[in-house]
Amino acid sequence: MLPQRLTLALILAIVVFFIAVLWLLKNRRLALKYTLLWFLTAFLMLLLVLFPGLMNFAASLVGIQSRMNALYIFLIAFLILLVFSLTSIVSRQTDRIRSLAQAQAILEKRVRELEEETFPADPGGSGSQSGMTDGNGGKTDPADTDAGVSA
Repeated sequence: MLPQRLTLALILAIVVFFIAVLWLLKNRRLALKYTLLWFLTAFLMLLLVLFPGLMNFAASLVGIQSRMNALYIFLIAFLILLVFSLTSIVSRQTDRIRSLAQAQAILEKRVRELEEETFPADPGGSGSQSGMTDGNGGKTDPADTDAGVSA
């Protein structure tokens, strides 16, 4: 059995943890699917604090003699699962970013091709209208200007 002060301190820490997760969710700094994972974690911690005999039961199921050893083993297993889950998420996001970058590159190429079809290269050899401006700083249409005739 845990001392009463330790039990109260742990319960208070878990409540603060719940509030922190809710605050992160409210401010959209944590996605809902991850919020559920952290709520489940906090709920399991609360169960272990309120019913310390559950740790003895879980330890005996696995064949561990000491409750502290069981706690460390379960904590390490939880951290490994958490790292595995986060690695999976990072891998999916990396694939998604790669496909979005490829799609953007294809779209940029298509836009360049359409611009070249719409605005063919200048016969004078400049090839680009980006540097052509009228006297007022605005863009001019290459068809409106003649070589040798100033505006």
